[in-house]
Amino acid sequence: MDQDEGQHRRAPRYPFSALATVVPPGGTPVGCNVTELSLYGCYLGSGAPLAARTRVLIKIFVADGEYFEADATVIYSSPSLGMGLAFRQVRPDFLTILRKWLTKATQQTKLRAKTPEKSMEVPKKPPRSGCGWRNLGIPGFSPEWGEESRSGRPPRTNKSRSIRKRRAEGSIAFL
Repeated sequence: MDQDEGQHRRAPRYPFSALATVVPPGGTPVGCNVTELSLYGCYLGSGAPLAARTRVLIKIFVADGEYFEADATVIYSSPSLGMGLAFRQVRPDFLTILRKWLTKATQQTKLRAKTPEKSMEVPKKPPRSGCGWRNLGIPGFSPEWGEESRSGRPPRTNKSRSIRKRRAEGSIAFL
């Protein structure tokens, strides 16, 4: 679907999740997932989409037991991805159900726009209280080598002092 196609829609599509069955005339029913819904059509994710201009009967089922049914036409088809359908004839009782679903989808879309997603939030840095190496519990790890001083270097130990002292005396060669 290209961007120009979205400009020709009569009504906005809303994210929607439901199972659907598409029945071509004289054909085998095809199971699909509804991903977008509008007053005049929907988008169905399907690994085996039907060809454009195919007339079908669509049935959309939601978890609470309600369902929607309409005659539709495949407007466009994307191989291995899905197809866009336009509803042709919708009975009044099913139109009421469709409007109810769209009202709910509109409200959910507005809620999502107001509420930032947690994955998009930048985590706050925890307060720095040392580097926390002591709490790692790594076997054989010496805490004095994991601690950092304010300069960011490991603290000096007796061993490092004795090495510096021997270097100063000339008993250790510099490489």
